[in-house]
Formats: sequence, structure tokens, C-alpha cells
Amino acid sequence: MNTLPPALAPWAPQLSALTDELAVALGPWLADIAGLLAEHDHALAAGGEPDGFDGLSGRGTPERLLVSEWLWATEEPVEFLRRAAENELLHLAPAFRRSAPHARVVVLCDCGPAQWGPARLVQLAVLLVMHRRALTHGVPLALGVLGDEPGKLRGGDLEPLLKGWQRSQRMSEPDDEQIAQWVGTLEAGDEIWMLGGDSVRRKWTEVRHLAIAETGWDSTGVIALTLSLGARDRVLPMPPPHQAVNALRGHGFRGGGGRFPAQHALSNMLRYPVFPGASQVLVGRGDDDSTLITVSVPHGRPRRHRLPAPVVAAGLHSRRLIALTRQSSRLRPHVVGKPLPFLDGAQWPYDGSVVDGPLAPLHLAPDGLLTRLADGWIRLPLTHTEPVDAGIAAVAYGHDSGTPRIAAPTGHPDVRVKPGERVVFGPIPHHCSSLDGRVWTVSNRKTLTVPDGDQVIGLVWIDSQPALVSRSAGGQILRLCPPGAVRTLTRWSSGTITAVATHPRLPWLALAQHDGTVIVADLQSGQRVCELRGTP
Repeated sequence: MNTLPPALAPWAPQLSALTDELAVALGPWLADIAGLLAEHDHALAAGGEPDGFDGLSGRGTPERLLVSEWLWATEEPVEFLRRAAENELLHLAPAFRRSAPHARVVVLCDCGPAQWGPARLVQLAVLLVMHRRALTHGVPLALGVLGDEPGKLRGGDLEPLLKGWQRSQRMSEPDDEQIAQWVGTLEAGDEIWMLGGDSVRRKWTEVRHLAIAETGWDSTGVIALTLSLGARDRVLPMPPPHQAVNALRGHGFRGGGGRFPAQHALSNMLRYPVFPGASQVLVGRGDDDSTLITVSVPHGRPRRHRLPAPVVAAGLHSRRLIALTRQSSRLRPHVVGKPLPFLDGAQWPYDGSVVDGPLAPLHLAPDGLLTRLADGWIRLPLTHTEPVDAGIAAVAYGHDSGTPRIAAPTGHPDVRVKPGERVVFGPIPHHCSSLDGRVWTVSNRKTLTVPDGDQVIGLVWIDSQPALVSRSAGGQILRLCPPGAVRTLTRWSSGTITAVATHPRLPWLALAQHDGTVIVADLQSGQRVCELRGTP
């Protein structure tokens, strides 16, 4: 941004998502809205734990009266009494320790008809302020549009979030039941804000309500709006009409693109991405359960593979993609690439159903295919007889030849485990195991602990130290758990996550979002490796 006035410089990260003209027009609103939120925070904190002093005040107790003020009592007693009666004596203002969100800043937006028009400009400004608030507290910002499926939060980078919000107009106002369902999906520790008209200011005490109303008019239309928070409010003058109209039509955002090493458009969404082997090939479902999409990260182009039946599992063997399909109660393998003669005509009976979810892993072992279907690992013998219980706790890629690594309590595994012990494989030769799913012991004797209720996604190596990647019970918070610590992956946590997976060899994290975008992040550097944008 080249023309941002010095007074708006602190808001540059947020205003950079807007055109210069709109940023200058809405910029003054941001300080007013931030001041309204600060007053609310101070009021909430006034009964909290004392934390020193915070400026001066015209009210206070005698022990907080400035020493210079006591001179009036000794030199000019009458003037001292006058100043005391008029609240002109200066006191030290106490500061209190303020609570901060430790999960997310969540904004629930009413995008119904009552909020169409000028009120949408206030919503835009509030979202910019909330973005800065989330950055200040080191937590993600998540946006929920009332009228969407409860729990379907949006997040990620600011500009895509704002563009998604701009397109989210709804034909009806939210009712009590919708709001209650949304609030019920959020996590403990979320700071929840509800943004809309008076119709959403009802009975949810855990929610902070920001109400928007048109309060000033002239012959040209609306000239002022009021944003209210409890008993406090701010009057916001409308920007020039042409700027307001451009913003409401979605023309006030900067054009993005070309910021990341790779950014390909997919004809279909790549859903449930995984790295099934040591290579840098990402595999996921396409637009239906019979389609797979593969892409070599970071510079490859997506390839679409249409299979003859719904796919239940997939894996890589050298340069081949092997898919396992189910049709007419039979499992059949299909090889994309150089054929494997011993799989020609192979099939196995299977009565289970195909679920439109993450692909099950598939490995080629010396005595048959290994895959995890339903609740356990099964072996599909090369003799094409019925599947058998493999008695395996975990399987991961082996070497480039495709031979898998196996963890099991019996047989000839690479890793011997106790019955009921969970195992997560990391880069060769490392793994970690746990009996309770919370405290994990790594093969190098390090101990890793994940928060209670978190699901372990994978084991990575960061700065020569092992770390578990975990996902919160609500599915929207990602954490990195090295020895003796837990760190929220703020940049990669958002309300839009639908699937997440780690690379078995590299410190990479693949994230799928509800709009079809897939991001591959490098946890070592904190940078994006690539971004794949799909079209729902």
C-alpha cells in the first residue's frame, strides 16, 4: 500500500487486503471500533486481578491520588476541595489482568436482509479489527456465517476470508435455534462475537454482541451508522457514496495471486489429501468416490484418474498408483502406471460399504496387500482368498521400493508393540507409541504429550527434535507437541479445515479447506510450499 496515511500505519497488515482508496475511507472506523472493544475489555477486567497502573483518572481513592495533587491541600485548601467536588483531581488508574482467548477469535455474522447495504461496510471494518485482535493474542480468526451449516467456519488468510464473506448474503435472518446450534459447535476457550442487528442480541451470555444500525439520513440516503456493544456505542460516518458502492459490490479488494511457489486451479476439488509414500506426491479424492487426483508437490500439475468403481484405499508403489475399488461386494486392485502382473484379475470378497471420506492406506507387502478398512488392518492375500485379520498395530511406508514398515505384537514386525499399544511412524527409523493416546514415547526415548482429547496426526522432525502434530477434538485447532511443550499452529489453524495429514519423511503438513483449497505447509520454515485451489 503506497498511499496509507501515517495515522493508519498500525493497520497496514489488515488494510493491505483493500484498495488504497477504500482503505483510506474505512481506516478511521478501525480506531473507533478498536476503542469500543478496548472499553468493553476494560469493563470486564475491572473486577479481575490487579496488574499495576494504567494512566491517570479523575476518579479514585485517596491512596492513589498523585503527590502533586496533595500540594493543593496544603497550599490552597479551598481550591483542593473545589477540584475534588468537580472530579478534577488526578489519580493513578489501576490496571487489571485481562483474560485473552486461548483457542480462537470467532465471529458469527448475520448476513441476512437486515444487514444488506451500508451495514455490510461496518461488518467489513469489524472483521479487520478482529483480525488484528486475533494476531495480537496469537490465535486464529474464524468466521461463521449464520445460515451456513453450524460448525462450518471459515478462516485462513485475510483476503480470501473477506472475499468469501462478501459473497455470503443470506435470504433470511437467523433464528434462535440456528444461533444456539452454532454456539454449541464452538470450543471451550473460543472468544465468540456475534455481528448483526438487534435481532441477534438475545440470550447467549457467553457471546459478545455487536449490533449495527442505520442512525443518520439525508436526501442522499444513509450518512451514519451506529455500532453498539452493551451500553457503549460508536457513530460511524459513511464514506463517499462511490467508495461505499464499490466496496458493497466486492470491488474494494486487492487482486491476489502469484504469492506462492505453486498455485494451480483444479477442475474438481482435491479432497482428503494424503502423502501415501516417501515421494512428494499428494493423493486425494476428486469430485466423486470413483475419482482420484494426484499432484507432485510443489511444481507438478494435478492429474485426474477415473476408476471403474468407488475407491476405498490407495497407495504408491515406486512410480505406480495402486487403487483398491469395491463393486458388487468385491475388492479389486487397479494399477495406474506400469502393470503388476501378479495383481491381474485379483479380487477379494468384502461386504463393507464405501464411505465418502479419507482414503484408507494401501501397502504392497510380500504376502499380499495391506489396508486398513473398518476398525483394523486386513491382509489381502495374493492367492485371492478371503481377507484376513493382519494383526498389525500400524503400517507406514518403508523404502522407495515400497516395502512397508510394520508395527505388531506378533510375527516379524519392524517395531514390536504391546497389545493395545498405539503406534505412529515418523521419518525412518523413528516411531512413537502410547497406551493412553496422550503420553507418547519416541524411539529416541523422548517423551511427547498431547492435550487431552486431541487426535494425533503424525510425527515430524523439527530442529532435530521429534514433535507430534495433533488436532483438537473440535477439528479446527492444530498443535505441534515437541518434548515438554505444546504450541498452537496459529497460521495453519482455521475454521475451514476439513482434512489434515503429515508427510512421512518431510516436515510438511497438508490442509484441505471446505472451499476446495489445499495448502501444503513446511513446519520447519513456517512457509507455504504450495497452494492448490479447487472449484467446488
